[in-house]
Amino acid sequence: MSPRLDATFDAVEQIRDRLAATVESLKSVESVLEAARNRQPNLPAAIVYPVADQAAGNLGGRAQTLQKMSGLIAVLHVIGAPNDPRGANARAELGRIVAATRGELLGWTPGGADAPLQLNPGRSGRLEEIAEGQVYWSDTYLMPWTLSTKP
Repeated sequence: MSPRLDATFDAVEQIRDRLAATVESLKSVESVLEAARNRQPNLPAAIVYPVADQAAGNLGGRAQTLQKMSGLIAVLHVIGAPNDPRGANARAELGRIVAATRGELLGWTPGGADAPLQLNPGRSGRLEEIAEGQVYWSDTYLMPWTLSTKP
């Protein structure tokens, strides 16, 4: 077994795969690198990307690094909202998609995690942008894991 150094990045791919397989209302589920290459994803879409790793102090002593980590992973929901001046259609569709992705991710434990995913208490969900007939909403999930330099 190799050292665990990048569980947050591994989880991004697992989350992408889980949402693509289970949330039928999403036409496109991509990692941030895929989204950068594919300038126009099919909407509604979800883009999954790592936000941060927050580390606690080293518990491993001199011989190794052993740290409890809090991986932050975002799911950016993108929906089309053309010709919707009051936003009623966008609100309804966005609400359904956010509820579906949360239903699949909350309580689920990706490989490499120490506990199930939860919404990040400091910054869980927020409206990111409304532009060019699209609405962007992100949910940030917290994933506890342990970084270890020894197998």
